[in-house]
Amino acid sequence: MPQRRRLPASEESRVLREAISNYKIGLELYKKKDFTSSIQCFTRCIELRSNFSKYFFARGNCFRLLKDFTRAIFDYTLAIKIDTEISAYYGYRGITFRHLLKYDLALSDLTRAIQLEKNDFHYQNRGLVYMDMDMYKEALADFSEAIKINPRFSKAYFQRASCHRFLGNMSAAVDDLTESVSINRMDSAAQSNLGLALIAIGHNSQALAHLTQAIELKKEVPAFYLNRAISYLKLEQFQASISDLNTAIELKPEPHFFYMRGTCWREASNLEESFKDLDYACKLLPKDPMIRYSFALTCHGLDMLDDAKMHLETILSEDENHVLALFELGKVNLQLSSFSSALKMLNRCLEISPNNRELYVTLADVYEELGDHVQIINAISTALELAHKEKKGELDHNNDKHYRSGSLAIAIAENAINQSGSDLDCEIAMYHYRRGVGFYHINKLENSLTDLRSAIELGFTTSSAYAALATTERSLGLFNDAIKNLTLTNQSQQKDDVEIFLARARCFYDLSKFKDAVDDLNNCLLRYGFTHLVITEGTNANTRGRAKPQTENDVKLKINETNLPVSQVLYWRGMSYYRLNDYQHAVADFLWALSFSVSLKYSAECCYLIGLCYIRLNEPLDANKYFATAIRNLRSINMEISQVYLVERSKSYILSGEYDLALEDLDQIVTIFPMDLMSRFRRGFLLRSKGEYEKASSDFNYCLTNDDTEPLFVMNYQQLPSCNSDQYTKFLNYLCGSTARDSTDDIVLQIVK
Repeated sequence: MPQRRRLPASEESRVLREAISNYKIGLELYKKKDFTSSIQCFTRCIELRSNFSKYFFARGNCFRLLKDFTRAIFDYTLAIKIDTEISAYYGYRGITFRHLLKYDLALSDLTRAIQLEKNDFHYQNRGLVYMDMDMYKEALADFSEAIKINPRFSKAYFQRASCHRFLGNMSAAVDDLTESVSINRMDSAAQSNLGLALIAIGHNSQALAHLTQAIELKKEVPAFYLNRAISYLKLEQFQASISDLNTAIELKPEPHFFYMRGTCWREASNLEESFKDLDYACKLLPKDPMIRYSFALTCHGLDMLDDAKMHLETILSEDENHVLALFELGKVNLQLSSFSSALKMLNRCLEISPNNRELYVTLADVYEELGDHVQIINAISTALELAHKEKKGELDHNNDKHYRSGSLAIAIAENAINQSGSDLDCEIAMYHYRRGVGFYHINKLENSLTDLRSAIELGFTTSSAYAALATTERSLGLFNDAIKNLTLTNQSQQKDDVEIFLARARCFYDLSKFKDAVDDLNNCLLRYGFTHLVITEGTNANTRGRAKPQTENDVKLKINETNLPVSQVLYWRGMSYYRLNDYQHAVADFLWALSFSVSLKYSAECCYLIGLCYIRLNEPLDANKYFATAIRNLRSINMEISQVYLVERSKSYILSGEYDLALEDLDQIVTIFPMDLMSRFRRGFLLRSKGEYEKASSDFNYCLTNDDTEPLFVMNYQQLPSCNSDQYTKFLNYLCGSTARDSTDDIVLQIVK
């Protein structure tokens, strides 16, 4: 700076006194936070003695506190030009550069300040700059140095806790916040953040005490009510959570408070109120992805799938890597049966968030809809591997966007919402169950058995798990083991579970214990109040079978409420009755099964079985109708027609005397299945009845040539009855498995050599 002209001693003394006086007055005004008046005093000091750095520094502090950062930087710089070795000047200029978001300059100044003087203040402020730059390890080191210098520095503990959180060490964050609170119990922010950190490690009751303490210290801070609302949300005390959010909104109607209240309403299953709050918040902050994402979740819950999809696509148009939006859009597409789009979204999620187990589970859900059990096994196996790594603490989520959030409160809220009630051991058990079911479907039964047993041992003791285990044991021929385990399960759980009864009934069926199977299937129906479907002695099965249920809507409602697989129960009871030769009751059950919503493939199977029953009841005309329906249903979904469907219909047509229709079916059969010799043999007799002897002879010879061990194929043509005789008709019926065989045996003996 230019040399000042030297004043006379008396004048120099007066200037010094005036400068000192103004400086003292300025400091007093500074303490009273009258920064504008302080600036006037410090400016007068500078006018009087412009080569004194402390005057520029003092005025710079006033400008900084008035948020006039540019003028503050100017004054700090002038102070540094005068005195280059004073650490405070660099320290406060660094703080001011931080306010201007000039982090490199801030870092440079604070590093210089530390070189000049290693004090807790400079380390703390450089740590804050490192945090702003997402350099959490460096920030943590600086806060640790500040604490070494000053072990009672509560703010340093508070800020180091934030670093621990971002580095994924929530337990260490809790320790630091606990220390911060022990040093200064009146620090409401530390009390509140300690509460949030305790929620994150599952100590919800302790958390509530600290969050309440924060509110008692500062009742006027709306964010503290938000934080306690999150605690109540985690504890599933939804009304208390909503009450706190109401208070926060009264204090400050901020969009994010409406967002949280809307989220809380959704968790409380009040989707209508959730929609109102989130719609309002979204209108206030239409570009906020967090609010729009929560709104999409509520729309999804209300089955407003197109709206949910629109909100999620809006988020992704701004941020194509928003993993939560990608994940939810994958689930929406799954529900819309857009499986390729669902897979695309979920695979994109995995590129961004490769350690997220829930993504693999949802991926398995998509493959389940596609019936791809190999891919289900692969996805669940990956989820299982990640779960074990997570349990051992081997997973690092620091670079996983799904686990990062700029706000501790919002991060904890998302965790409370997305992971509510989750238990890692339970999830591992569930993964074993799902993989076990997948192995069953690809016929790896030993693998299935191992996984399902592991699931049950680990605590996944649902009826579905026991039923799946029994199904696998049954497929391995371990029928008695399956029955024993299912019986013990019902006794140990002290309840009669429908899935257990159904699984045990399947085992009884495979052991040909059809009456026991019927008893268990009746119990399935009784346990959920379907008493009118239970067959007792004296029930008119024929009437039941032909009538529609009187209370069909009520029954369907009950099925929806209980998830009772009533059509399966009726199907297997019908099968059991069929094997007991109780065809009327079998028909009744298959017709009841058809009265519920079933797939065309399943409907075809039931119709086929009804046709078989009517054949056994010597009612071929009714059989024809149901065989025709079975075949028509399969053709309508472009499925290959089973050989037995055509064979049984052709036999039914023969029994009802509709030989032309029978010939049409038999022509199809021998064309598609040329080695079905019995069908060809029947066709030969039908052709003979029409006078087409050469064709008939060709069929007979073909059968004999390919199988000369079948007695029926070795015929004495001279002994064949006349085509128009009752004996010929009886013989045809015999070939079709008619039960009226008492007068037919003699005819058969005559024509066989």
